[in-house]
Amino acid sequence: MVFFCLNELLAFNLDWHFKKLKTKKSMKKFKLLLSLSLILVVTFLFSCKKDETTPTDQNTYPRKVSVEYRITSPSGLISLYSIVRRNATGATELFSNQALPYSYKFDMTVNQFDALLISGTSNTGGTIECEILVDGKSVDKKSGSGNTLTDISSTYVFQ
Repeated sequence: MVFFCLNELLAFNLDWHFKKLKTKKSMKKFKLLLSLSLILVVTFLFSCKKDETTPTDQNTYPRKVSVEYRITSPSGLISLYSIVRRNATGATELFSNQALPYSYKFDMTVNQFDALLISGTSNTGGTIECEILVDGKSVDKKSGSGNTLTDISSTYVFQ
């Protein structure tokens, strides 16, 4: 649209100026001035283009992340009956009679909507806290208590 308007404006001005110019020397100066003006306009239009940068957004996928699962017991439990976790390949793993505090770290490449999971179960009651950290930042933390059985899970889905 801008180019069309400029083109029409230049065509109108050219007709008007051609009628006024009488000598070849004046015509050469006019063509030179017109050429330089056109170059400046085109240069200006293309120099205003916004630079494209490489995305550094945390929501670009796939991307590599560092994951840490933590399970603790503020009530003093020293072990859990079972721990269920999702590992770096996405497989679910079950471990029995795990000592507390519990921590598991790994690196993985994730896609959008991939999920992380950590769950702890105590068959003697008490308080359990499950936490998921991604790149050192806590993304989900859950706590639960019970008298005879406690089961708590933390999950995180990459959006």
